[in-house]
Amino acid sequence: MLATRLFPLFSVVIGLALSACQGAPSDALSEDDVAAIRRASEAWVNAMLNRDFAAAVELFAVDGVVMPPNRPPIQGREAILAWYESRQPFTSISLDIEAIDGHSGLAYVRGSYVLDVTPEEGQLVSDTGKYVEIRHKMPDGAWLISVDIFSSNLSQQ
Repeated sequence: MLATRLFPLFSVVIGLALSACQGAPSDALSEDDVAAIRRASEAWVNAMLNRDFAAAVELFAVDGVVMPPNRPPIQGREAILAWYESRQPFTSISLDIEAIDGHSGLAYVRGSYVLDVTPEEGQLVSDTGKYVEIRHKMPDGAWLISVDIFSSNLSQQ
């Protein structure tokens, strides 16, 4: 009998709880956001191929971090620029973006890369690997890289 009287109240409480779990309207990335992130990735590739490291670094947040394999993180645009300038130039590079997701001005990009480097004295070196970026949306709509981490698929042996 008590259960019969409490059932309507229980139903209302459950309904309110389920409504609360749905949260605010979705603030997922828009198609424009995803397109802007893809364009920024293409701009990075073009800048690196053209050895325009200043342009590549502008795609990072001022305090952005690059986390390459087998070395400490490199933080800040000046340090990233110096690191880029110290590396052998890419002969080719392509990115395959496998996922872009996020919300509220925060996004991640996950993908793979294929690149070739020709050292000044040596043979062509090819690499394949994977990467993850964390990006923040700036007031002007640009999606700057806050964190870039990548690693090779090739054996270190």
